Amino acid sequence: MPSLRVVQRSPHTDQLGRLRAKVALSKRQCGSCLCEVSAEVDNCRPKLAALIAARLELVFDALDGVVDEVFSIDRRTLDLAKSLVLAYARLSARDAIHIASMKQRGVTRVMSFDAGFDGMPGIVRLAG
Repeated sequence: MPSLRVVQRSPHTDQLGRLRAKVALSKRQCGSCLCEVSAEVDNCRPKLAALIAARLELVFDALDGVVDEVFSIDRRTLDLAKSLVLAYARLSARDAIHIASMKQRGVTRVMSFDAGFDGMPGIVRLAG
């Protein structure tokens, strides 16, 4: 499966970088410029938040096109994940939850870039 990467250069990214430079200069010089720069940074934040939200929406829409089923997590899943984390020191809690959910449903293959799934008994990682 080809990897998905949403890249869009935002003019706000450059603007925020310039503002950070102004802040650094203002901290050295002190004075009223700092208040002006803070106001400019506050104006950029909503624009950047909207851009991030738009990117996330694209990513989730793309994932929706390749996901067959979404599994819910219950107490049994958490208990199994806990036993996996205790048995495999290198396994993260997040990966353990995924593996526990897979094992409960008889799923043996996972499509992931995460090498944490490698070497887990009964699990085959399909690298993107």
